[in-house]
Amino acid sequence: ISVATPDSAEKQRIAQHFASLQVPEIALVVFDPDDNNDALQSTFDSILASGLQRFRIVVLKSGDLPAITTARDTLHFIKVTAENQVSHLNQLLRQLPSEWLILLDAGDLLCAAGVLRLQEALGNSPACLAIAANEVQRDPDGRLISVVRPGADIDLLRSRPDVMSRHWLVKRQAVLEVGGYSEVY
Repeated sequence: ISVATPDSAEKQRIAQHFASLQVPEIALVVFDPDDNNDALQSTFDSILASGLQRFRIVVLKSGDLPAITTARDTLHFIKVTAENQVSHLNQLLRQLPSEWLILLDAGDLLCAAGVLRLQEALGNSPACLAIAANEVQRDPDGRLISVVRPGADIDLLRSRPDVMSRHWLVKRQAVLEVGGYSEVY
């Protein structure tokens, strides 16, 4: 992973490149149903280290909220339960100013190289409605395993949404136009 992480000179060139692309703001919606502050902090740290240029973080959290925030804040906490987290997510979609969003779980870590690729795709494909991201998982022995998703395969998405629907960057307006996220599924 360190080989794929840009050094400070590369980060500066990348920042200049993205400034010229006018990359839109991304909302990172982080689910924390287990009230796991350590996992949440790991996710925050990876976001800050990822090189993401324009973003806001919204945490849908069970348990006590660490701060009182509003939807205008860069970091916003919303208290949820298992029963109402999707309705809160859909309400949030109507309030967010961000053009794009990605759903994460507390403990998910962003890879700098992957975030750079997502930003590049956003800057070069403004008409796109969704971008799938691959992921890296740890096996029980701690080894890293790459999970590479095939191209847009609607049949695979329908048959295995648990595998295929994670880590999609989606245009917020497109989700609103289909009625938001389903509370049934």
